[in-house]
Amino acid sequence: MTYPISFRLPELRALDDGRLRAFRRLADGVLADVEIGTRLWIREPYFLPVRYDHLKPTSARDIGAQPLFLSDAGYEASVDGHGKLRTARELCRDWHRRHLVIIGCERQRIRDISAADIATAGYADSHHFRAHWDQDISMRGRGARWDDNPVVLRLAFEVADGQLPKAPAPERQSRRAKPAEPVSPRPAASGMAAAAPSRPAASPALALRPAKAIQSPASFTPPVDRQFCEQCDQLVAKDRISSCQSQFCDFRSADRKDAA
Repeated sequence: MTYPISFRLPELRALDDGRLRAFRRLADGVLADVEIGTRLWIREPYFLPVRYDHLKPTSARDIGAQPLFLSDAGYEASVDGHGKLRTARELCRDWHRRHLVIIGCERQRIRDISAADIATAGYADSHHFRAHWDQDISMRGRGARWDDNPVVLRLAFEVADGQLPKAPAPERQSRRAKPAEPVSPRPAASGMAAAAPSRPAASPALALRPAKAIQSPASFTPPVDRQFCEQCDQLVAKDRISSCQSQFCDFRSADRKDAA
């Protein structure tokens, strides 16, 4: 399993400068099961040309659009010939250009972060870090803010250039039952056994029916109360703001976006 990862702007600058070597996420978040060797593809803020401003990222990607990353544009608010700045959450996986390899993981309290880690992460001091943490973690509600001092994972990593390949799609399993093999007749028995009525042969369909039907991924229909996130391709609940593959994903169902 691979996951996307987004960074706050100070951390993204530090990543570009080669200073960022570790980041923190809630220990009960979507990265709770991350292990040494796990790879995370990096989502970054970006621009698309103005002519794509009215399109969703996936629609723009499908007709050949290519992003201009904020870091390549020099962290400017706007770029000539390009449209609005899009958040890292909106980056399609097909556009990512680098990824992380996790090389260390330890648990700690968020307020135990050292001054050295704060500096290498691009923050001026603990107050600067706290402000960004509380702003981005607000969707988690109670128990996750700086004052609550939650348990977090400190994840150390190495940066690797290039895209992560997508996992191969599972092979489709045919539902067609195999024809029953012919059964050779047994020799006739003598005495009482020979007079006993023979038991009817089992139906081939019943004999070959699998213990549990396997549904083809291509024919899968999500439940009525869930739908797929366009960015993360994960099922999420319609009736609440939900985390997809990233704890900072801002997915909301279409009906909630219209009402917002």
